[in-house]
Amino acid sequence: MSQQRPKFHARYFMADYDRHQQIVDMEQYSQTLADLYNWFDQAGYDVVNVVPINVSILEECRQGDRTYVGDVGTSPTCAAVVVGRRRD
Repeated sequence: MSQQRPKFHARYFMADYDRHQQIVDMEQYSQTLADLYNWFDQAGYDVVNVVPINVSILEECRQGDRTYVGDVGTSPTCAAVVVGRRRD
């Protein structure tokens, strides 16, 4: 009996991320995403879902005189899970 490819396949990637400047390399992110779409196509899968992954960052916010005024949160998208379904 031959081993059949799974019906669904998932791949994960993460783009470079500068935590201190809160900047994601979106050029790398988009290129990696396109590369995965092409990989799935060549492997005989259709992409059926892309799940973006965000990282949460909480930082103190202070005024010019260093008085604490609260926390500021950001959630940049820096990774994704890409799911493909086998073409039958």
